[in-house]
Amino acid sequence: MSAPTVWRPGPLLTVRASLPGALLVVLLVLCYVAWGGILPPEVFFSIGWGLAVAAAAIVWFADQRSVPDSWWQPMTWGVAAGWFVLGLLAVLPLSPPGDPWFRIVVALHPVGWFMAVVLALWQWTLVRPGRWRWAQAIGTLVAVGVLTNVAVFMFMMMARGD
Repeated sequence: MSAPTVWRPGPLLTVRASLPGALLVVLLVLCYVAWGGILPPEVFFSIGWGLAVAAAAIVWFADQRSVPDSWWQPMTWGVAAGWFVLGLLAVLPLSPPGDPWFRIVVALHPVGWFMAVVLALWQWTLVRPGRWRWAQAIGTLVAVGVLTNVAVFMFMMMARGD
């Protein structure tokens, strides 16, 4: 008989655990591309769902090991805070000079808080070890689809001044 296998945590940062942070960077790039007029804004909803399918495939095929327990909370809270940093960086070019209230109103918008909660829950599920790969992939598809489309919609609304 062979010796029993011992579960060991994976590397400090797994591919699955880094997806929400990478998504925030991609959303910021999409925001500036949309405002730069490089592509028509209508294309970004399709790009958002394409990102969702790609992220779900990454979660499906990625290693199922967990990050160390001491990293769970900082990564979850960090990605939620990153959503607000994304919001502030996204509206920085639009805010009128000398008007800090515009940024404060955008940061305190209820949709932004809800999206931060969705992003934090998604991060929390990705840093934990999972047995149900299909559930994590479906959750990723829904979370990324909602996050990207709401973000692009909010950016387009702010850019048009509606």
